[in-house]
Amino acid sequence: MPAFDPEFLAASNNEVEATCAKVLGSSEEPLSHRLNALLFLLQHSHHERFLAFEPFLKRILLNPTEDAPLRAAVALGLGQYGSADVFDALASVANDGDPQVRQCVFEALGRLNVTAAIPLLIQGLYDSHNDVFLAAAEALGQLAPESLAALIDLLNNTAEKNDVRCIAAWQLGKAQDEHALPSLLTIIQTTLTAEKPTTDAIELTALCVWALGEIGASQPIVHSILAKASTHQEPAIYDRARLALKKIARHLN
Repeated sequence: MPAFDPEFLAASNNEVEATCAKVLGSSEEPLSHRLNALLFLLQHSHHERFLAFEPFLKRILLNPTEDAPLRAAVALGLGQYGSADVFDALASVANDGDPQVRQCVFEALGRLNVTAAIPLLIQGLYDSHNDVFLAAAEALGQLAPESLAALIDLLNNTAEKNDVRCIAAWQLGKAQDEHALPSLLTIIQTTLTAEKPTTDAIELTALCVWALGEIGASQPIVHSILAKASTHQEPAIYDRARLALKKIARHLN
């Protein structure tokens, strides 16, 4: 199907939707045409009408023989405009063999805002593809405050991969929730008192220091720890500590 022309757009919505659905469902159509049809359905169908297309879109998503870019786009559409009923379909392809599909599934789960997605998103933090890993991390942040307890658990778990703990610190800082303070402060204190902290410890501590600045807590213990961190020998730590102190001072003023 060519790009949408004025006559096509002037047709009744139902005719347009029917044509788009026909193109979208045809594996013989070029991928670009099918993506255009999906885009039109997402942008122009009323919510009630879009819900009527959900079963059709889920079949495309769940069909591994379909083009990965199309399945990925369908996942995003379902996450943005679909009902909570699409969760099971999205969850079932969270381990899909194509990284583009996995990435878009995690992005969709964040948009869907269903707390049952939290275990799947945590699983996504171990994905070997950076884009998938980051999509899962961002989605966890979108599910705050419901995801905060899980993020704090990840941060506290010293057996976890350092990358995962760093992601937890990053998302806790973005969430700006003071429930994270004890965990953040413990990690920072441990590093400040270590004779020779590891590279991983320095990286994690720097993010925890940044998170304190984002949370903006005014407790004396927070100011004391940041003041000590601001004199640390590691630039990654002292630079962030000084910035955090300035940011907290602005919060108080």
